Amino acid sequence: MMKHISKNDVISLIEQNQNLVDFGTAKDAVSALHIKKAEDFIGLPFTDSYKWFLNHYARGSICGDEIFSLNDSFDYYDSYDSNTDILYGEDIVYNHIIDLKNKLTTDKQLAVCHSDIDGEFFFDYTKYENNECPIYIYWSKDESLFYAQNFLEFLYKRIKECQ
Repeated sequence: MMKHISKNDVISLIEQNQNLVDFGTAKDAVSALHIKKAEDFIGLPFTDSYKWFLNHYARGSICGDEIFSLNDSFDYYDSYDSNTDILYGEDIVYNHIIDLKNKLTTDKQLAVCHSDIDGEFFFDYTKYENNECPIYIYWSKDESLFYAQNFLEFLYKRIKECQ
């Protein structure tokens, strides 16, 4: 098990690895209203560490693997259009809608990143506790592998693995 990863550990690692990460900035932050509407729409509260990411970086990728975020221009609380894959492919709610529609996930799993090499990373809300939940890698319909205690550890490990 890894040592507890703090926000400062993640910030420091991001700053040291600008060649590997492409993150937004706090000025791009997702609004609290947008976060609340997204949470209400999917019926799951985002974890504190994921909200911190949305507030400090808004979006990002690590070694080309996109971390799903919230697209402010996507008004999915009313409806969604399945022909918008290109425009909303990085939106965590849009991906959740599509994954549920295609029976690729459950209502207690929320995909946060897809890697062509490592597979799909998701929050496991069956283990939600103290405003956090672990992240697993989806291997197959019947098998998942533990990856990180929380989203901060996820970011830290992905950057480390990319070095």
